[in-house]
Amino acid sequence: MSHYYLKTEYQEEEGYSGGCSIVKHKLYAWHNNGCDIVTIRNEHGETILSFNDTVDNNISDAINRLLWAWDDARTSKLTEGVEHMTHEEKEKIFKWHGHKEERHR
Repeated sequence: MSHYYLKTEYQEEEGYSGGCSIVKHKLYAWHNNGCDIVTIRNEHGETILSFNDTVDNNISDAINRLLWAWDDARTSKLTEGVEHMTHEEKEKIFKWHGHKEERHR
C-alpha cells in the first residue's frame, strides 16, 4: 500500500506586549493508505492529530465546519451541523465564568 509524506508551513504571531513578530512553523503529514490513517505532527515530531480519513464526518470534517462556521456572515446564520455552545459548555470547556456575553454568544 502507498504512503505519502507531506509538509506545509504556517505562521503565528508572538510577543504581544512590545510589538509582535511572525514565527514560521512546519506541519508534517503521513498518509498511510494501507489503513486509511492520517497522522499530523509538529516540527518536534509530536503527534498533533491522527484519524481515519475514510470515515464520514471525521475530525477533519468537524474542524473545517468550525473554521468556516458561518453560512451567512451578514445574518450570523451558522452552517449546518454547527451550533452555539451552552453556558454550561463554556464553563466546562473554556473555564468561562460568567463574563459578559459576547455579541456572537
